[in-house]
Amino acid sequence: MIKRLLCIALLLALPLSAVASSQDLQRFSLANGLEVLILPDHTLPIVSLGFYIPGGVVAQEVDNSAAHITYTLLSEGTHSYSKQDIHAAEDRGGSIETFARQRTGVIRATVHRDDAQTSLSALISMHQEPLLPAQRLDVVKNQTQAAIANRQAVAARHAAYLFQQSLYQSTPLAFATQGQSDLTAQLTREQVQAYHQQAIRITDGTVFVAAGDVDESLVEHITARLEQLPARQLEGVEPFSTFADNSPLDEKHSASTQQAHVFLRYPAPPADDHCFAPMHIASTALGGGMGSRLFRELREEQGLAYSVSASMGVTVANPGMRVSIGTAPGNITEALSGMERQVKRLFREQLTENELERARNYLLGNHLLSRETVGDRVLHQAIHTLMGLSHSYDEDSIKALEEVDLNQIQDCARQWLADAKPDRFVYGEPSE
Repeated sequence: MIKRLLCIALLLALPLSAVASSQDLQRFSLANGLEVLILPDHTLPIVSLGFYIPGGVVAQEVDNSAAHITYTLLSEGTHSYSKQDIHAAEDRGGSIETFARQRTGVIRATVHRDDAQTSLSALISMHQEPLLPAQRLDVVKNQTQAAIANRQAVAARHAAYLFQQSLYQSTPLAFATQGQSDLTAQLTREQVQAYHQQAIRITDGTVFVAAGDVDESLVEHITARLEQLPARQLEGVEPFSTFADNSPLDEKHSASTQQAHVFLRYPAPPADDHCFAPMHIASTALGGGMGSRLFRELREEQGLAYSVSASMGVTVANPGMRVSIGTAPGNITEALSGMERQVKRLFREQLTENELERARNYLLGNHLLSRETVGDRVLHQAIHTLMGLSHSYDEDSIKALEEVDLNQIQDCARQWLADAKPDRFVYGEPSE
């Protein structure tokens, strides 16, 4: 903890330009629909290259882990590169990553400058012509089912999964990266191949980022290679659209567990709204870290909680403020009442100056720590681009946090929370 606090203090002392800057960002579109971002940083001879693809889990038809499994199989070999060839850069300290997120998928490499062109070719081959070998499919399915079993065995994770399913039932947002075990077991190679064709091998709307020790000759090479990719677009789903939900949700699930889990979800502003920064600070003051109101009052003073949190995601679609608590089954009613009481305090009374500064520094510190590497900064830049946010969103969001005052926080909390009917979800309700 002391080391983390020192890191935050040092990072907060740095000028913004020393941590992340969009001033040198080059941005252009290709005829096949690819959007290319070039972010030079010649501090080290390291290059981060990658496809950031709209789709991810929400491009699945059912909750069968297809996105996760297909992205995992991409690095198992292609028609042009063996698995060993793909991972060769790792022998020299580089990395290759392929993974699915809720609304996006990622194929990227972070390598020495000398390996950039070879790694680019491997990334393109994974994007366009992976083998998706049948003999590895069963192995990855078994690994995925083991991860699902682990989630089901951990009450907090299983409860969060059930809450998401109940809230977005019958829409793709109900799907998890590692979905339902029975549907995952039934996943076929033909379905994996179809997912690749429909949701990975696309160019229209995909963002390709090259960051780090990138010079003009490498940019020209990257552009020439990417221009050759055939134009394809994602069909059937708009990943960053707003999906229908079942609000206001009010569900209680009985379960034999020593700890119950209670979730509240309140409406919240999207990332490009003027109230986002004030509400981000409000949610952090409410439940971000050990200095938050929920931690101090419900956990430390009343002893109602083992874990408490409140958070808002950076998103333009389906935004929300989630509040959660892990408590003894016999304390559910009291804990729920305490959570709602603390939320109401956000618009009924102002934060103190100390609460504002603690929440602001907490967010700024976490923001900077999450962007320590070139790869980290690239991921955030690409996701913001896919969302349609400004290329300077990182700098703009820091400035917004620095300028928030107590009146703005209370005004925005009143606007978003005063008349809100929160979604309520309880897992671990004692059986009668």
